[in-house]
Amino acid sequence: MTIQEMNRLGWQDSLNTPVVRNDGALPTARTEVLHYPTTTFERLLLLVIIVLIPLEDTIPAVGGFSLLFMAFALVAAYIVIHRSRALARVWLHPVLLAGYVLIFVGFLSEFFHPFSNYRSLMSLGLMFVGAIFIAALCRDRAALRFGMYAYIIASAWLSVLLFMSSYGALNRATAANFKEASRLRSKVAKDIPVGGDLNTMAFLAVQGGTVALALTLTSRSPLRRTVYAGSALLCLVAAFLPMSRGGAVIAAVSTAAVLSAYRIKRVQAAAIGVMLGVGVLMIVPSAVFSRMQGMTSEMQGRKEIYDAAWNSIPKVALLGIGAGNYWEEWALNNGFSVRGSVLGAHNTYFQIIIFWGLPALISLLAMIWLTYRCFPKRCDLDPLALCLPGIGISLFLVTFFTHTFYDKWYAVGFGLLVGTRLWIWPDGIVPPMRQE
Repeated sequence: MTIQEMNRLGWQDSLNTPVVRNDGALPTARTEVLHYPTTTFERLLLLVIIVLIPLEDTIPAVGGFSLLFMAFALVAAYIVIHRSRALARVWLHPVLLAGYVLIFVGFLSEFFHPFSNYRSLMSLGLMFVGAIFIAALCRDRAALRFGMYAYIIASAWLSVLLFMSSYGALNRATAANFKEASRLRSKVAKDIPVGGDLNTMAFLAVQGGTVALALTLTSRSPLRRTVYAGSALLCLVAAFLPMSRGGAVIAAVSTAAVLSAYRIKRVQAAAIGVMLGVGVLMIVPSAVFSRMQGMTSEMQGRKEIYDAAWNSIPKVALLGIGAGNYWEEWALNNGFSVRGSVLGAHNTYFQIIIFWGLPALISLLAMIWLTYRCFPKRCDLDPLALCLPGIGISLFLVTFFTHTFYDKWYAVGFGLLVGTRLWIWPDGIVPPMRQE
């Protein structure tokens, strides 16, 4: 097949494409792997999946399957049928290999412990499968651009709903301490028209806010810069409305990561960061900050869970105690329950080591390190690349506040990072380009 024929069929680059040299020497060869440029349909698939994430707990399931699960299934079917070569290149990426090791270690631990339950491992496996298909879908800058726009759209519509349902009540209310703020939070949560965990809502708002901030820094068009800046302010303020302490930390650190990554104009980035921070502090109702301070019985309860997790490490370090065993009886007898209700460790790392031991934790840390390696160097040279630190850092930070380590936003985040490293910046370095 000639190069011209491959281009007509949709191949973007070719293996062993001849490169003519000016000195008259024999042609050399490129070592780029063939891949298809994305179609509009593929970009829309990526956009729809990301936009639907905040609705996962709101839209009723059909036949036991959520709408988001069916959207992932549609992507999977499309990729298997139409992009099998791209799929073959993705599934052995080092990030995913580390994930397979994690699943294997977890399987061994469950097998050798009583009350074996493989539900968490199945969910974890589905998360990695989803990441594989997202990576196979995000093969060029056009797809990545749709993905970044999708983050902004998803966070923006969620933020608008949070403002409409809770901002007025929070602004009128007063809360002198953490306990009063928590009661106010429970009251306001009933008026939010979408389902799901409040901490998750805060996290999802942050992701869109950091993407919008990155595009604010890199946009040359005054109109676009204004739209992106307004979106960033909207999403980051909304991230505080669920009154999530973890969400506030993720918002602060993730925006700082984007600002520090923009090294081209440090002074401009610092100025925008200060203005954004002042804007958030001025707009967020004071009752929200009452929940960020003080020590109460609820906060003490969280500390007791962490203490129990830390003290249990020497007993479970080898192969853990198994996820099924944990939920069946072990947690009840080892300080992970309140009034007879079993609680998770509220931390991914504690939960992994308790479930499946140090080998699983090492696999998880290896996967995180390899994901970090997917960040391209000099991401400030490309607007889309600058969006990645905000997404990646927010995913990393949320692991410190949740013990559910297989949610669909992980599949999207891992998939985008793996895809950009495989297809868009395979050498890990962003070349200079015109800012958007």
